Amino acid sequence: MGRNKRSKKRDYGAGHVPLDMTRLASVSRTVSRYDGQYTVRTGLIARKIYICPGCGQSISLGQQHVVAWREGSIMGARADLESRRHWHTACWQRGLRPLN
Repeated sequence: MGRNKRSKKRDYGAGHVPLDMTRLASVSRTVSRYDGQYTVRTGLIARKIYICPGCGQSISLGQQHVVAWREGSIMGARADLESRRHWHTACWQRGLRPLN
């Protein structure tokens, strides 16, 4: 009496946008490694050729890879970001140390 009845049927799928895992994978996160804290982005697609510091081999155009940079430089956050390196995903996951 006087109460509005709502439909129990709801269309939860209306307007739903599927989660894009490639965008989620490229979200930055912090990782602890043997020599400090790193900001890491994974699942990025190479737009040019990079040299992996872990194995010294090239990362090809279009290849998924990891970009990582060490945090906490005395030169500040900008210097941290400028020191970022592009790694093969497997080299980063194995925890290889940079060759240079």
